[in-house]
Parts: sequence; C-alpha cells; structure tokens
Amino acid sequence: MNVLLVDDDDAARLTLQALLEDEGFDVIDASSSGDALERMRERGFDLVLLDQHIGDTLGTELIPEIRLAAPGARVVIVSGSTEDAVVGGDAFFPKGGAFPDLLALVRQLSAVSGGGRIAGNDRPE
Repeated sequence: MNVLLVDDDDAARLTLQALLEDEGFDVIDASSSGDALERMRERGFDLVLLDQHIGDTLGTELIPEIRLAAPGARVVIVSGSTEDAVVGGDAFFPKGGAFPDLLALVRQLSAVSGGGRIAGNDRPE
C-alpha cells in the first residue's frame, strides 16, 4: 500500500514513517501542503495520513485536490484536537494516539471497498 504522510512536525512525521515502513507500507512524506500536492502529482497513493494543521494551512483544505489527484485514496485526518472534523476525509485519528490503533485503522481502511467511511471514526460534518 502506497501511503502519503503529511505533517509539518519533522519528528512525528519521520517516526511514523519509519514505523509504517517497518510494517511493510511504502511511505512518502511531505512536510507542507505544497510538498503534499507535488507528491500527489508525481505518483498515486492508496492512503493519505493528513495532519490537520500544516503550517498555516488546514489539512482538510487539501482534500478536494487529493480527491482529484487520487480518487480512490483514503484520507485520514490526524489532529491533536478532538474538535477537528473529518470533513471530507474517510476517518479521524488523534495525533499522539497509539501506533497499534493507527495500524489497525490503516489496515481496516485498506480492506474496505467502495469509498465508504469507517464507522466509529467519523466526526459530524
């Protein structure tokens, strides 16, 4: 599974990238919204782990462009604030949450077909 990991926090991004790669995922990272869009144009992704606060950009603002570039890609909004809604994403994961829980969510998303959202991870729109 090809994963785009978007987070402006270098330590968090690189740590999560290493953990996902250890589990067999092909992970490309981006530290800004511009980098993320460039990576999306360069190759296809099955999953985008998208930090909600990327510098002065909200991750959810990128979702329409992600959907155009990779219509089948799943988008997980990652945020330290529980008030951030999925808003166009497929799931929400709390920043700093346990890696085994994120891994279970990623595997669940990869198993779901047809673009449906994952029950229990939705936030109201």
